[in-house]
Amino acid sequence: MGPEDRTHQTVLHGTHPGRDPGRDAEPDSIEGVQIAVKDGDEAAAWLQKKDAVPVRVSAIADFHGPAAVPSWKLPQLGFVPTKIHLFERKHVMAGPPGENGWLRRVQEFIDGQRSRVPALLEQNDTRP
Repeated sequence: MGPEDRTHQTVLHGTHPGRDPGRDAEPDSIEGVQIAVKDGDEAAAWLQKKDAVPVRVSAIADFHGPAAVPSWKLPQLGFVPTKIHLFERKHVMAGPPGENGWLRRVQEFIDGQRSRVPALLEQNDTRP
């Protein structure tokens, strides 16, 4: 295996701000809770294993309840995180042997764009 770069993405349980704490208190567990998950997202299988009820939707923002959303995306969708940490996705970028220089240049480019990443991710999600 050649050089690689590892990253991770935290997926959190999020809710809409301003919920009624008496009626809609933050749950201690997700068992039996309906949680929105984007169609095709692996989070649905994870939620089922934890006895939650995944609600597959095409647009998380249109769902009026809790959602399984990457932490970086919560503010974009108008959600606030709860204390429930669902899981982490691990990503690995690998290249063939001898490509350390290329991976280093890619990482330097990404590091230089870090301040633009949230806007770029949001722009990518609005494309059809």
